[in-house]
Amino acid sequence: MREVLWAILGYSSGIRAVSQSRGRISTLRYRATVFGEAHVSDTPYIKVLTALASGAIFFFASQKFSNEWEMLAFGIFIARCLQLVLIDVDTHVLPRSIIISTYVLGLITLVLAQLTGADGSILYVVAGSFLMWVVLKVLELLSGGDLGAGDVSLGVLLGAYVGWVGLELIPIALSVAFLAGGLAALVLLLLRKADRRTMLPFGPFLIFGALVAVLR
Repeated sequence: MREVLWAILGYSSGIRAVSQSRGRISTLRYRATVFGEAHVSDTPYIKVLTALASGAIFFFASQKFSNEWEMLAFGIFIARCLQLVLIDVDTHVLPRSIIISTYVLGLITLVLAQLTGADGSILYVVAGSFLMWVVLKVLELLSGGDLGAGDVSLGVLLGAYVGWVGLELIPIALSVAFLAGGLAALVLLLLRKADRRTMLPFGPFLIFGALVAVLR
């Protein structure tokens, strides 16, 4: 019953994530601060698909995290990451305000989780943020701009949540992200939907890698 209730909450969070992402995308376009012109968030079935995906992720997360504060922290994380995915796909922008607010809310709820008996460690949260930031910052410098500053900032958030579960999962999260990104790029090239100069948003793949590492 507990998992079903969290799944229902996840479903509603997915619907809300689409609505909020649409508002943020409109604001970014009005301010002319976008680098992509996709319109995935406006497609007819995106709200239902996002809600179903969110409900499923919440369900699996609730099976892994028995502490309610811990689950709340990851629920916030999942909902905000869905927003970031939609925004990044459509605009190639990862708003730092969403990343920072999610980090702060996550830190508060994870502290409460640790105080109420959850297995994670706030020390590992901080260490995970630092490690992920270092790796992505180095890759940003080596890539010559292919990896953006927004991706590096996102890494701080993702590293916190992955670090909570285990620092040893950070290499897994990054490996899955780069593998998924590479496969997606290859498929688009084969389908002639992209060429070597096409810039793909990498934030969604980083988020996918983090979720795989945390929920596997």
